[in-house]
Amino acid sequence: MLKRNISLADRVKAGNEQIYYIMDALNEAINTGKKVRFLYFEFTAGKRKKLKNDGEPYILSPYTLTWNGDNYYVVGWSDKHEKIATFRVDRFYQVPEILPDDAIPKPKKFSIGEFAEKAFQLFDSEHANVELLCENSMMSTVLDHFGSKVKPKQIDKDHFAFSVEVSVSPTFFAWVFEFGGKIKIVNPQSVIDEYYELLKKSL
Repeated sequence: MLKRNISLADRVKAGNEQIYYIMDALNEAINTGKKVRFLYFEFTAGKRKKLKNDGEPYILSPYTLTWNGDNYYVVGWSDKHEKIATFRVDRFYQVPEILPDDAIPKPKKFSIGEFAEKAFQLFDSEHANVELLCENSMMSTVLDHFGSKVKPKQIDKDHFAFSVEVSVSPTFFAWVFEFGGKIKIVNPQSVIDEYYELLKKSL
């Protein structure tokens, strides 16, 4: 059923043909409110698969599947991390085992939309309120990412600024960088310093 309804880019499909069955199992666990157990991997420099977590399985209470940054992710409560975490579906080593254990209930105030807004490409890190200074041409880009709740204030005839809570991570800094100075971090100083250090390392 999933295979009829999901289109995957060749690079993803070729890397993990099991992805349809993995998503099917995750869907079933979400719908039945059960935990899953799975092995998760990363690639070594030699392009070999290496199991994370010292080869021990992760236990997850899955809440939702989402598409973000050209990849499918499952979002849920991780027993290991003791918080909401995300895992790339194509990095599952095999089809997850659905456990008889009931899933840990989703936190009452949890919203996948808000979570995805703050966690760029679902790379979740420490959260902070940041102020961004933007050229007027960036308004559509800002609204596309953060939504209509953004409250911009006009700084001058060419710029506006707004504050937003984000996950301060390399993916957030990469998003700022891709606009070539049209979006700038102006507060807080700690985030500016972290961005500056990342740029120095890149240089």
